[in-house]
Amino acid sequence: SDTTNILIDANQVRTINLNQVPNAKTTMEFFQTAPAVNVDGKLYGVPVAWGFIPLIFDADKVKPAPTSWEDLWNPKYKNQLSVWQDIALIYTTAIQLGYKNVYTLDDTQLEAIKTKLIAQKPNIRKYWTTAGELANLFMNNEVIAGMSFGGVTITQLQGEGRNVKEIIPTEGATSWFDNWMIPAKSPNPDAALSYINYFHKPETQKQFAAITGYGITNENAFKLVTPEYSKVYELDNPDFITSLDYWKAVPRRQKYLDVLNAVIAA
Repeated sequence: SDTTNILIDANQVRTINLNQVPNAKTTMEFFQTAPAVNVDGKLYGVPVAWGFIPLIFDADKVKPAPTSWEDLWNPKYKNQLSVWQDIALIYTTAIQLGYKNVYTLDDTQLEAIKTKLIAQKPNIRKYWTTAGELANLFMNNEVIAGMSFGGVTITQLQGEGRNVKEIIPTEGATSWFDNWMIPAKSPNPDAALSYINYFHKPETQKQFAAITGYGITNENAFKLVTPEYSKVYELDNPDFITSLDYWKAVPRRQKYLDVLNAVIAA
């Protein structure tokens, strides 16, 4: 959701007619009407999944349970944490520092974020780049807590019998939603539309939720998922979904990435 408008503005994706993907017509209205996929009354993407960026921890080893992002700076976790090597780390630290303008940070704020993240480095065992990498760090007992992408890692670890939990800390968390988009120069857009339509069948969404742990978007699939899954994403509470801070396009994206790279190199 933070790159869709970049693709739209660059004329890199084509519009989508929902009449050609009828299964997507029951996508949650909040996502279907979002500015990330709607421009000038035209639809450019079909929201497929969503989630939030939580704090993840091994409940058998981290006691008491963390409640704040600040807990990841506690010296007792020296060399035991892992956080995401991604622009989302800048977003999350901005929230931790109390900044409300997460996607339009100025130079002073970015410098404060850099200082904050460098101060955390003694606690970092490894910066992860894929969800599988983070899962392996937990499975190998290299880390006990950190920043997760949400959904997929906890699903993998709990499937292996690990007692891990994810929380939205007291400061909050940023959120995301992914979309199917079709390249403007796609040689076979009809095939892409058929695939999108298949993926939005309620039964397919149910399978997707079980395998990935990500939030699903087709309201007709909500009755098919487990009560535990429904509770994680509060599917019976539309106010929860609309209250989250979803990623947006960052005008100074390269500045954010420069800060991230400086932290990694420090």
